[in-house]
Amino acid sequence: MFADEKAVWAFLRPRILGPGWHWERVEVKQPTGMPDVHGMRGPRAVWIELKEGPVSIRALRRDQREWIANAVRVGAEVYVLFGTSTGLKWFADQTLACEVCAPDFYRER
Repeated sequence: MFADEKAVWAFLRPRILGPGWHWERVEVKQPTGMPDVHGMRGPRAVWIELKEGPVSIRALRRDQREWIANAVRVGAEVYVLFGTSTGLKWFADQTLACEVCAPDFYRER
C-alpha cells in the first residue's frame, strides 16, 4: 500500500489537517532519534514517527526508541505510525507492544 515513508506522510497529511492544528515534517540530524512529524494545537503537542512496512521493533533505531521512551516518560504525546500493506497501524510508545486506535486528530477521508 505504501512505497516508502514519504508515501505514508502523503497519505497521512490531509487526514490530520484539522482546524487549529499546525503540522510540520521534521527531518533533522540532531538531536538523533527525533520523530518525523510534529503537530501543535493550543497547548497540545504531538510527535509522530513514520515507518513503512510490517510492524517490527527492528524498524526503530536505538536512538529513536530512546527519544520516544524519554518523551513518553515526561508525559509527551508520541505515536509510532506504520504504513503497512493493510493500512495504518498506530502505537503509543517505543515498545510497539499494543496497537492503539487512531488519535482524535486523525480523520478518515
